Amino acid sequence: MRELEKRFIADYNKSGLNVFTQLKRDGHVYLYERRREKDNSLHCYEIFRARLIKKGSPLPGGIFEKEDRVAYPGASSFGTATPFRAWFAINLGQAEKIFDDIVKKGNALVIASETEIPEEEEIDTKVSVKKQGEAGKRGRKAVDRDTINIPKDKFTLKQLHFMNPQVSFGFLYQHIRTLIGITIKIEDTIKGRGKPTILYSPIT
Repeated sequence: MRELEKRFIADYNKSGLNVFTQLKRDGHVYLYERRREKDNSLHCYEIFRARLIKKGSPLPGGIFEKEDRVAYPGASSFGTATPFRAWFAINLGQAEKIFDDIVKKGNALVIASETEIPEEEEIDTKVSVKKQGEAGKRGRKAVDRDTINIPKDKFTLKQLHFMNPQVSFGFLYQHIRTLIGITIKIEDTIKGRGKPTILYSPIT
């Protein structure tokens, strides 16, 4: 079984290249620091219980996983998955507390269904850390978070994306999750077909 890299670069959610560095691990509970490669500024800390993608699992394009592999969580695992597998934190103290709480509940792998297609972020890109000075292709231009328009009243992620069509849905999701408890709160959860819709609002 192939484990997660302790340090790697990836362009998850088309938000620009980020450097992911493993700070802690207990069993298969992980704490990673995520920094923007462009300027080394802190994006967030990500804490999660890892998922096992089994050999033979289907992948996009009609191909199949070649070996058992531990996968970094995809965007839908953060905050809305049932049960939650992944959390964001904006400072190390908060991240370590979340990490300790998860470990207390168990540190075993989450096993993916053999017919479940992994999310884009969980696909093995085989991206490793570039050598110092090595050139490489970049993803889309990094998003300036200060330019993201946040509604002044209650809103859903779809409404937020409608107001910010130049920003990917996944990036907006991550951005809002980092603001919860600081400038944004969860107002309500609307149940319907599929996953519940979360209603957010600014903290006033």
